[in-house]
Amino acid sequence: MKTKTKLLWLTVLIGCCPLSLKPQTAAASRPSAQGPSMAACFEAMPDIFLPSTENMRLDMLDFFRSGLKSTVKGPFDNLMEIEELTDSYMRVRASGAGSWQFKRLPTAEDTVFLIAVVQTVTRPASGSTLSLYTTRWQKMDLPAAQPVFSAAEAWQQTVLDSLAARSFATELLPSAEINPAQISSIPYFVFSFRSDDNSLEVRSSASDYLDAGTYKKVAASAATPLRFEWNPEKQAFERR
Repeated sequence: MKTKTKLLWLTVLIGCCPLSLKPQTAAASRPSAQGPSMAACFEAMPDIFLPSTENMRLDMLDFFRSGLKSTVKGPFDNLMEIEELTDSYMRVRASGAGSWQFKRLPTAEDTVFLIAVVQTVTRPASGSTLSLYTTRWQKMDLPAAQPVFSAAEAWQQTVLDSLAARSFATELLPSAEINPAQISSIPYFVFSFRSDDNSLEVRSSASDYLDAGTYKKVAASAATPLRFEWNPEKQAFERR
């Protein structure tokens, strides 16, 4: 009886060995390549990034996840609200202050990610800045990551050609506060992340400071964004 029992256990062990000795696949042997969620990064964000506290951010997340309006009052009586939230993207708006966009970006290393932050102020005209951080909110010095473009590019060549045309210039100049040559060097631009990929769009905010008649003449081109795609290997936004 004992011999039969030993043989039975030996058979079971031999049958199990191939399973226990099977090498792990690459996916099983390394951490997830998805990175921390944007919500988790938002919770851990230092207070200096937004006029908010940790409790405020947690309340905003709870409200948003519950399908409620995620508006909370900040320490300076400003109202803050999460407008959009995905696993890798978040947009927060603050009354009277502008907005913040947060985008998780991949790098050449599967388990290392960066957070790109676009802050947009709305006064006197809308303008954005782009900064990059680790997922632990340590600022990264990556000058090459900034999108490179000229004001003339943002206005598109079609607008510059139109402004150079005498008939258009003659029509524009009498009522405009700026002349055609000045339009090509307008400094204000707004950055926007796309929530469904790793691209960045750059638009002119000319509508904030051109009179309605002048803007109408260049609106079609001013509304056309420049597109930049994130390159994980170079850690830079490159023109598409």
